[in-house]
Amino acid sequence: MESFDDFRSQILITLGDENEKRFSDEMLKTGLRSALADYDRYCPHVCEIISSVEAVYEQSFTVFPQLAANQELYGILWIDPNKQQIIEPSFIAYPSDSGLLIYPDRKISLSVGDLIRLRVKETYTIQGLNSSLSTTVPASHGLLLCEGAAGYALEIRASAITEVFGKRPEDASRLLQLSHEILNRFYATLANLSGSGGWVRAVFPPKGFEI
Repeated sequence: MESFDDFRSQILITLGDENEKRFSDEMLKTGLRSALADYDRYCPHVCEIISSVEAVYEQSFTVFPQLAANQELYGILWIDPNKQQIIEPSFIAYPSDSGLLIYPDRKISLSVGDLIRLRVKETYTIQGLNSSLSTTVPASHGLLLCEGAAGYALEIRASAITEVFGKRPEDASRLLQLSHEILNRFYATLANLSGSGGWVRAVFPPKGFEI
């Protein structure tokens, strides 16, 4: 699956709504965003980049270049020249005009021009979702994401029909039960892929959903 349209088709098949009568695109997109956020936490895409120290202060230093919009600083690797060991300090980081400003939890003997390795987490993207131009989710995990997205979409529709109609508890209960079954299976698969993550549900659009 290469684009949102591909994911969309598979999610609708999973939901048994190939005729597109019950689930709006906004429901599907929100469901896919939520599943993608879960996947990103359990299976982070982490790479290392070499960065140069631009400035050194008493309790912080800056590195260049800045991280891209879809990148998040995940860790710092620095080789102590005296002890010849790799140091991985905890840190707080902020973007600044002169580069990425980093406050490590310990004193690091750095000089301007020194090289330091940054562990960077890159957010997964799907072409056509959140204005992304490419898909970086591994092809082998596309169906897994569609399953998670379907579970979230069921949950969203249950909330939507309760809000609009108010007197269809049996429909909402059935949708929520199916949602929980699918999402529990989705979470279990994510846990098997990686034990390093957790999940936080996405915030729904403030304008609600069409049903």
